[in-house]
Amino acid sequence: MKTAFLRKHATTIALSVLAAGAATWVLVDRGSITTAEAEKRKKNLIPAWRGDEVTFLSVELPGKQYSLERDGADDKLGWTLVLGSERIPADDQAVFKLLGTFEYAEFQREVPAASIDRTAFGLDDPAARFDVKMGSLEYKLAIGGATPASKDQAYAEIDGRVFVVSTALVEALSADPDGLRARDVVPYLSTDLASLTLEGQGGTRKFDRALWSGGRGSGFKFGEGSEGAVGRRVDGARLDQVFLAFGRMQAESFIDPDAAKAASHADVTVTMVPKTGKPGVLIIGGDCPGKDGLVVVRRTEPTELDVCVPKGVVAALSLPASDFIDDGLIGATVDEITEVSISDGGNDFDLVRNEKGFKLRKPEEHDVPLEVGTKFLEGIVASRGEAIDLATPPAAPTTTIKIWSQGGIDDQGNVAERTEEIELGSKEGDRFVAVRREDGEHLSLGADAALAFASAHLLLMDRHVVSFKSGNVASMEITGPDGAQELGRDGSNYVLQKPQGAGLVADQAFTTELVDALSGLTAERFVADHADASMLLDPPRTKITIAFDPVTSQDDPVTILFGAATDDGPYAMIQGKPGVFIAPETTANLASRWLVSRASFAIAPSELDAVEIEVGAKTLSLTRDGSRLVVTGHPQDTAATDVTEALGSIDALLAVSVGAPRADQGFAAPTLQMTLTPRRRSSDAAPPKAVHFSFGTTDTLNGDGVRYARRADVDATFAVPAGSVKRLAEAAGGQ
Repeated sequence: MKTAFLRKHATTIALSVLAAGAATWVLVDRGSITTAEAEKRKKNLIPAWRGDEVTFLSVELPGKQYSLERDGADDKLGWTLVLGSERIPADDQAVFKLLGTFEYAEFQREVPAASIDRTAFGLDDPAARFDVKMGSLEYKLAIGGATPASKDQAYAEIDGRVFVVSTALVEALSADPDGLRARDVVPYLSTDLASLTLEGQGGTRKFDRALWSGGRGSGFKFGEGSEGAVGRRVDGARLDQVFLAFGRMQAESFIDPDAAKAASHADVTVTMVPKTGKPGVLIIGGDCPGKDGLVVVRRTEPTELDVCVPKGVVAALSLPASDFIDDGLIGATVDEITEVSISDGGNDFDLVRNEKGFKLRKPEEHDVPLEVGTKFLEGIVASRGEAIDLATPPAAPTTTIKIWSQGGIDDQGNVAERTEEIELGSKEGDRFVAVRREDGEHLSLGADAALAFASAHLLLMDRHVVSFKSGNVASMEITGPDGAQELGRDGSNYVLQKPQGAGLVADQAFTTELVDALSGLTAERFVADHADASMLLDPPRTKITIAFDPVTSQDDPVTILFGAATDDGPYAMIQGKPGVFIAPETTANLASRWLVSRASFAIAPSELDAVEIEVGAKTLSLTRDGSRLVVTGHPQDTAATDVTEALGSIDALLAVSVGAPRADQGFAAPTLQMTLTPRRRSSDAAPPKAVHFSFGTTDTLNGDGVRYARRADVDATFAVPAGSVKRLAEAAGGQ
């Protein structure tokens, strides 16, 4: 059986043995060039290239000589630039780009051995020499002179063979060593530091690594000898600006040490003390010689370096100590916080981050959407106070807050974990006293800052505060800062019942948009059980009451109150229900508009028989001539086309006031007036009446330029795009 098996599989076994032998040969003869390599690179100047084995490159150029060495120790693959006795960190990306030029370098043709004249080709005294080592392979490349045929070609010799190459390739291979130097000026990362000192402009600011952890700047306190409260927490966000400035401190140019010393003066001196190793010292200041917009930086420790960097980095390093004082209750950022626990005398609250968003574990288990939990965290992180010195210890705290977070890297290379504890005292007047246990700082908080913590239990409240069908609305009353509006319903249309005035009718699109927004009103988040005076909810800034058709709906009327604005939207309440919430800003904006129709400003030139425009002292008249409007008495004048097009672009954005115009709207001396005469149709019993428009001053609306405008038969002032009015004025010959 054994003999039969061997006979049957003899061929397979033989091939396997040969394959194993071939593999052994390749490993043993790693220093040779395989046939496959030679065939693949038959057009390349360097016969073989094994990038992961390249460890050395030397370059000899006229007046310049340097080498690049790859450090493979401790699994590091960085490059060092050797210039004479100097060993300088190299820019790895620049080195890889240069090596890529060698790897893909191609020759144009090979010179036959019988035609080689080394002296004539400049190869006895080469213009440049290159030496590349990769594993056991080494290639020496020499560049001679230009060929007689073209100055764009040069001779190159490698391994005893001579080739013609492009001078563009020679230039790419002949990299200047300054372009290969690492451009990082700052010797240490923020995570490496035990302390950082800034002196000069801005005063003396010393930041020591604190016992607490955190991402970049959030793990530091004021050190001994610093301006500012020694031992107190440094504002992490502001210190991050310093570290970002360090990151931007990249060398734009390298300068001679003597020239740097002559130009330098110490606007800011930076001393960096790492956790291990020598301190780093940077002297920043002085205009870079011959380089506008750059400042001199002299690094004297741990290694010397003289460079020019963008001047913009100095600003963040010149801030006074007072700008670095942390007046926030929480040091961690929103993204770093993993859990919040609040206890206020038996009412425990516990919110923890999970893969879907957040989960409320106390006072009861409850999923919290990501955006709601994030807004809550943003509120507590944004809570800030004023540092105070207390003559007597504060009263026993009424609320204890614990924050767990993860951010930054600890000394073992793991994500650092942090626990913060804040004690919040009882209200004294309109202020609260809070203690940051992390550094012992006492902060005086306003009601809004303290509210962020007091509102934690409100995460349990249903954010869907209003729900009804738009079609069931029978009436709506709106009272706002500019006046009152009342709308009824006639079938599917809304009817404007108040204010009364000539030409005032309901804007169906605006009204429908507002009703639709209110029909499913959802709170951004709840912030308080009850309103206080600062929220401007009693009385409210805007009050909306909606009543429903008793035939189609059993819903009771609902009244929505909007108060003072916040960064995220106004405070709001549903009358008769508990809880103050933040309403969507877009909904509040809809509720603040006059629901007066804009249709009276929809001007169709095709429906006009005559146009008269007054701009200053100039008047332009157009009359109908068949299917077009022409300048009266001058049918060939192109101004008619310009005016017609401009008229079509006039469109009211919204009514900004009702009744008589306000004095500030500029209608006492309108900048432009026009009278439009509608086309007369055969069915008209009497000639149509001309309509007069006037345009007042310019203003801005939601950041866009507008001009106030009125139509004589409508008791309202509208905002129209300023650009459209300007276009019309220019078309009519004005400015």
